[in-house]
Amino acid sequence: MVDDLVLQSLPHALERSVVNILKREIFLLFRPMLTKACGLKVSHYPSSSIFKCFCMRMELLDIPCDNVVIVLVHLYFTEISNSLFLARWSKNARSRDGASY
Repeated sequence: MVDDLVLQSLPHALERSVVNILKREIFLLFRPMLTKACGLKVSHYPSSSIFKCFCMRMELLDIPCDNVVIVLVHLYFTEISNSLFLARWSKNARSRDGASY
């Protein structure tokens, strides 16, 4: 029986430190979160207030994905950029009959 875990995440040093701290069962619960975090990449272009996320859910749903929201919180944003939402989701958007939402 092999007791050594195979390191799978990109930051092997971080994963190794977690292996050294946590019990095997808990590490196996934690590893998927670390693996997911390693695969996520959020880009922020401050000059234009544009955010891009590797998960592409923002492009699919037309609202910020949870990864972008985490970055907003981490960067202490106090206002959300209009670039994160389509105009049609705005309270000022017009319906087909001309009434505002």
